[in-house]
Amino acid sequence: MNELIINLHMHTTYSDGSGTYADLGRAALNTGVDVLLVTDHNVWVQGVDTYYQAGKKRTLVIACEEIHDQDRDPQKNHLLVFGADQELATFGR
Repeated sequence: MNELIINLHMHTTYSDGSGTYADLGRAALNTGVDVLLVTDHNVWVQGVDTYYQAGKKRTLVIACEEIHDQDRDPQKNHLLVFGADQELATFGR
């Protein structure tokens, strides 16, 4: 049986994070994370899924989306969406 270390919830500069996909991919690779799911708030990012490699180590980075109602205060009920083929933030309410 293989064990994978997976981070299911990170953000980039597309929403409220401070790094790019490449920054997060390199950091995940350097810390031994096998799979990183990036879930920016209410934004569907395409074309950034890739592997980051260094020698025999590699990390898979996958773009996902964290959807929530932006009009609600305080913000609640965040939904992590994986594998969508369209923008879904319009359904946040």
